[in-house]
Amino acid sequence: MRYRQIATSLLILLPALAACLFWGHTINQPLIDQHAFRQTQTAITALFMQPGLDGFINYQTPTIGSPWAIPFELPLFQWLAHGLERLLPLNLSACGRLLSAGFGIACLGPALGLLDRYGTRAAGKVCFSFIYFSSAIYLYWNRSFMIESTALFFTLSSLYLYSLVRSPESSRPQPWRQPLLLTGFALSLSFSLLVKATTGLPILLLIIIDLIWQLIRVFRKEGNDPRATFMRLLPIATAALTALLLLKVWTSHADNLKALNPIGSKLTSAALNQWNYGSLAQRFSGDLWNDVLLQRMLTPLGAIPAALLLFTSLLHSRNPQQKGFIVACLCLAALPLVIFTNLHIVHSYYQSSNEIFLILALSASFDGFIQAFTPRWHKMAAIVAITLFALGNYQEFKSNYLASTQEQSSVRLEIGQLIQRRTPADSAILIFGDDWSSELAYHSQRRSLTRPDWPIPDVNQTTILQQPSRFLGGQKLGAVISKDAIANPGNLNQSCSPDETLIFDKWTVYLCKS
Repeated sequence: MRYRQIATSLLILLPALAACLFWGHTINQPLIDQHAFRQTQTAITALFMQPGLDGFINYQTPTIGSPWAIPFELPLFQWLAHGLERLLPLNLSACGRLLSAGFGIACLGPALGLLDRYGTRAAGKVCFSFIYFSSAIYLYWNRSFMIESTALFFTLSSLYLYSLVRSPESSRPQPWRQPLLLTGFALSLSFSLLVKATTGLPILLLIIIDLIWQLIRVFRKEGNDPRATFMRLLPIATAALTALLLLKVWTSHADNLKALNPIGSKLTSAALNQWNYGSLAQRFSGDLWNDVLLQRMLTPLGAIPAALLLFTSLLHSRNPQQKGFIVACLCLAALPLVIFTNLHIVHSYYQSSNEIFLILALSASFDGFIQAFTPRWHKMAAIVAITLFALGNYQEFKSNYLASTQEQSSVRLEIGQLIQRRTPADSAILIFGDDWSSELAYHSQRRSLTRPDWPIPDVNQTTILQQPSRFLGGQKLGAVISKDAIANPGNLNQSCSPDETLIFDKWTVYLCKS
């Protein structure tokens, strides 16, 4: 038995080791790969993280001018990346990638715990490790400077702890165990929602539905004590609602800070409603069900084998608890797609929040299939299905991700490095023609006003160039970067007095006279 446990542990760890080797090999890549817009937005927050509680709660993302605070998520990941850079002989970009990979590996713990809770044996756990660490989504995005793996870790942890605390046996035989589990559940769910609400909210919804269902079941059965069940579930419901209240308080605080900035006022939660949720037409579109579900999550090669495995396991599994777990995981894999539809269509990294539940469902199904059928060829069919799913992911990774992991230079990186060398460290920059991306600001390590592409009253190129200090919090202007020709060169000469003008592809860089 001991040798079997050792063999199982090794089979679980080997795929993780292979992924770690790849992540380590690409850890020093500059933040110029896919969705660099979002990666550098996270990174520039870490770069300019101020000390103390005020610096944490009112953190700065100095990309759209003064005042510099435009908070979205609670900056736990950014704060940790900032601290890690001070401890390790690595640059900030590498520290962020390392931290993201670390949380990605840590997701293995609660995920395996969930499988164990719902009757999955060694075969299913090995299967999970194999397809999780071969997933194109996790191979790529777990190495990015992003909050995805951090939010996912806390989400899985909250779900695992909930599975423990909801059980009537959780307080027996050790009475102290229940308060400890409840505290861990409350903290992990709160961090899940605060670090990335779109990752944690589907879990919270499932928990609320499950709590209501447990009460309904008690009232439907004679001989049960509804009061005892209600008193047992009340602390759990209180913890869940407390986490939701904290999210509401944080969102209100973040919106109030954004409203102080004329550009940030267009980025409040209310202003982004349509962007976050999308339209009804999108929920029935090929962009969602073909491009997101089939192409990114299932992959064309793995879709049919995965569907057959899931269906057959649900049909023949003799473990009702495991069946319920598979159904719940499939709901959690699909629910974010129909809630945050536009976000999932536009951003390929958003599937980090729900792909893992598809993998959990497949792993439990594989294990259930092995338990339900005795003929060897049936077991071989399950192995073939999982292998095809993994091969589909490797094919997806090779086609859409691999090349971007090998990029080492870009125009924006060159411009940023030039500005870092040629402008004072305490100066700020103006950027036109790059929407509100943080890429140029982060690579130059300068605060910036990156003027968005959308219309903003009284914040146009002319007014900005006429009074740059008004938009830069009084900081000296170090450079102006523009993709298109400056509309009024006179304003540029007045505000910047260019000492040198340089051309980078479609970009023009005006280095201001010091």
